[in-house]
Amino acid sequence: MNQNVLIIDDSTVDRMIMSRIIEKHIEGVTIFESDGERDANSLIREMDINVCILDLRMPNKDGFTILKE
Repeated sequence: MNQNVLIIDDSTVDRMIMSRIIEKHIEGVTIFESDGERDANSLIREMDINVCILDLRMPNKDGFTILKE
């Protein structure tokens, strides 16, 4: 069964590192990424996200705001 993971982080490098670690250790996973500027909530609805890794400290829209939305 395929699992969908969304990584929301303003750091491209951090998203890349997390993606590689997840893909290395978990089979059948699809990674989606958002920098927090793109609409993470629409990705959650449209892509049937199972797990979300969310950076709480981001410059424009912090993780707490994304959680509330």
